[in-house]
Amino acid sequence: MKKSGLVVGLVGTAFGLAVYKKMQKMNVNKDSVKGKTKEVAGNIVGNHKMQTEGTLDQVVGASKEVLKDLKKSVVSTIGVGTPDKVAGKAKETSGSITNDPAKKAAGVVDQAAGHSKEVIADLKDKSESVAQDVKDTFDQK
Repeated sequence: MKKSGLVVGLVGTAFGLAVYKKMQKMNVNKDSVKGKTKEVAGNIVGNHKMQTEGTLDQVVGASKEVLKDLKKSVVSTIGVGTPDKVAGKAKETSGSITNDPAKKAAGVVDQAAGHSKEVIADLKDKSESVAQDVKDTFDQK
């Protein structure tokens, strides 16, 4: 087995386990609730197709939750604006290579958007820190 196949297998297994763990908890997203309702209704009326569709909807809901959690952890690790900056640089480079000024400009705009997101996130963090300092000061008095 190639290394890439092994890595894909491990990632798939980890994702499957994360989805399974999410399904063990009560999820309140639209797909999970709809799926549980379908599953119970199918069970009551003896409709195995409806029951299976309900289970599948719950898996979809749990998968969306896992992906949302993964996105949060990736963003917290690499930073809020990094994906936009990387995609923008790729677009800009592609525009330069293909001599496409519109694509190059779109890449520059994407990079600026990524930088703006980082600046806004930093300002938010700093303002929350200042607000907490002010609160702590008043709590001490």
